[in-house]
Amino acid sequence: MQQPYKKLLFIALLFINFQFTEAQSQSKKSNTIEITTQKELEAFGKKGLSKFEGNLIISGASDLSPLATLVEIEGKLVIGDHTPDGIVQNPELTSLNGLQNLTKVGRHLSFHSNPKLENLDALKNLIHIGETINIMDNASLVSIKGLDNVTHIGGSINIWLNGKLEAIDTFYNITEVKEHVSIYDNESLHDLSGFSNIKKIEKNLTIEENDALIKINGFDALETVQNRFVIESNSYAVSIDAFKNLKSVGFLQLSNNTRLKTVCGFRNLKISKENTKIKYNERKFIIVDGMFDVSDCN
Repeated sequence: MQQPYKKLLFIALLFINFQFTEAQSQSKKSNTIEITTQKELEAFGKKGLSKFEGNLIISGASDLSPLATLVEIEGKLVIGDHTPDGIVQNPELTSLNGLQNLTKVGRHLSFHSNPKLENLDALKNLIHIGETINIMDNASLVSIKGLDNVTHIGGSINIWLNGKLEAIDTFYNITEVKEHVSIYDNESLHDLSGFSNIKKIEKNLTIEENDALIKINGFDALETVQNRFVIESNSYAVSIDAFKNLKSVGFLQLSNNTRLKTVCGFRNLKISKENTKIKYNERKFIIVDGMFDVSDCN
């Protein structure tokens, strides 16, 4: 587990990024509705909208059922809050029931600081996310299987600080990520199989500080990470079994995985020593002629 200041730094960086993208959003769409109470949510629901042409930000809600008519949101949908001061915005929200008819979010989809939210099951009809999906700091979240039918994500996939989440076993219909994949400090996470069909990540891939991740799996189809690929401080990881089709990365950082013994999944990765940072793992990994030495692998 990382030091508390590092968590605050990550949340602060998210807030800065959110503020930047919010400014971009406002230049595109001036129609932003911020709902801060259950009463306001019910009033919005009475409009009976199937399509909302703007951004919808929801805090202070305990029941999303008034949103059952919504099929499409052209802007972003934010459930929770992005402020770095730790304020909990939906303290009583346990499910997303009410969003079962939603098929499209035109921009970002974010779930942040919903301490009682247990799953995303109500999103079973969601197909399209125009930009980034953020799933962050939801203390009771145990499943994200509701995203099984998503076929398009136009930005990043960020999954951070969800203490009870054991598996990322969704996203099977995603084959390319336009920006980043970031998996950070989900302390119960042990399964990454949902990323098995992704072939290309156009920016960075980060797997960091996931203490229950013993065997790093998933990503079996991945061929390219164009920028940085970081596997860092996964303190109980002993093997990297995934990435068997990975052939190129811009830069590889493999560090502070203090029990890591094997990297058999990197058998096809071509990389020069100059484009790596490999240190403080249990074993010293060797690159020979631009390839990892995996002679001890079956």
